[in-house]
Amino acid sequence: MSIPDSSNQGTPLLKRFDVYTVLLGLSFLAIIASIALLALEMQRYQWDIKAVNTSNVGAALQSPPVNTTAASTTTVNAPQAVADGSVAGLNN
Repeated sequence: MSIPDSSNQGTPLLKRFDVYTVLLGLSFLAIIASIALLALEMQRYQWDIKAVNTSNVGAALQSPPVNTTAASTTTVNAPQAVADGSVAGLNN
């Protein structure tokens, strides 16, 4: 076993920064950028984070439901060209 050389003062700079270190730095910058954008958005609302008064929502919930299961009494007649299958542009 040999004693390590004391003249070597650590690892070179390029070996310390591998791909994962760069990705960690990029994610840190993305978090800082998102915090800055959130601060800009909050300034638009004067930093107010309270809920909006929703007391009038209850009236809409208490209205009677719309009947969507009733049978339709309207009859739609197809044009003769559609019934014959001779619609322009279709080759049968």
